[in-house]
Amino acid sequence: MMKTITMSTEKTFDAAHYLEFHEGKCKNMHGHTYKVMVEVEFPQKAIRGRPWVMDFAEFKAIIDEIINPLDHTCLNLKFGQPTAENISMHILNELIKQFDRKPREIRVHLWETPENKVTARWVNERK
Repeated sequence: MMKTITMSTEKTFDAAHYLEFHEGKCKNMHGHTYKVMVEVEFPQKAIRGRPWVMDFAEFKAIIDEIINPLDHTCLNLKFGQPTAENISMHILNELIKQFDRKPREIRVHLWETPENKVTARWVNERK
């Protein structure tokens, strides 16, 4: 059985978008306060010889570098279809590039509203 350590942090950002393919209200420009929770799971061996996997300040800096460019923007200018699914996959893909010690798993939870969220997940197949 593998023991793991999971680090997580949350962040919010405000952005506008419209979904031109949508037949309801979302076809019109509107805004959301998105909430993102990032969870990164490392094998316990990642902390061997160190007091931690990484400092929370370093962890949050990685998240900020990915999320801050989305804050107070029109997401249609950044994504072809700015759905919650596409935004969460963008965040996930950027996170995968950032870790020198490859995590076992990364999960990005993105709430578009307080009630509605999607989760994008990457599992490291090289264990």
